[in-house]
Amino acid sequence: MTTETTTTVDTVAAPATTQTTAAPAVAAAPATTTTAVETTSTETTTATEAAPAPQGAPEKYEFKPTQGIVLTDTTLESFAAEAKALNLPQDKAQALLDSIAPQLAKQQVDTFKATVQGWQDATKADPEIGGDKLPQNLAHAQKAAETYFDADFNKLLKDSGLGNHPAMVRGLAKIGRTLASDTFIPGGSGDASTISAAQKLYGTKS
Repeated sequence: MTTETTTTVDTVAAPATTQTTAAPAVAAAPATTTTAVETTSTETTTATEAAPAPQGAPEKYEFKPTQGIVLTDTTLESFAAEAKALNLPQDKAQALLDSIAPQLAKQQVDTFKATVQGWQDATKADPEIGGDKLPQNLAHAQKAAETYFDADFNKLLKDSGLGNHPAMVRGLAKIGRTLASDTFIPGGSGDASTISAAQKLYGTKS
């Protein structure tokens, strides 16, 4: 007779719920990090804006008088054109002008003298009022200037040199011929009174 042996195995059930420990949460980045970045960016932008722009020639130069030297508008305009071509800023252009002003002033005087001399030569060679007729025409011109014009006008003729210009002498001589002359000065006489008249009208010896 066979005897059956039954073996009972008690099975321990696994826990129904498994607890999982959550990983610690990652802390949010400090707010100051963003602020620091923004501050750095702002400082960089400010530094860029504060950097001086490259200097160059201004739209128009404003030059100050140099050592009491008066330069003509023509001279200053020519200098300004050269300075602008070199792209010189205002301060450097002024410094350069200060250094060469004496030379520019001398050039002005030389140019003025050459211009006046050219007018004198043209008057002497003028077919209507020059040559042998020059002394008489100068006397007529002087008479007109003294009779119809004041001292300021005659000073202008002398200071500007216009008293040497053939057109000025010709016009004044025509006016002078209409006046009754107390003294007749023959053409080509070249006496002392004629020379004096020329000097008075011209401002220099003819």
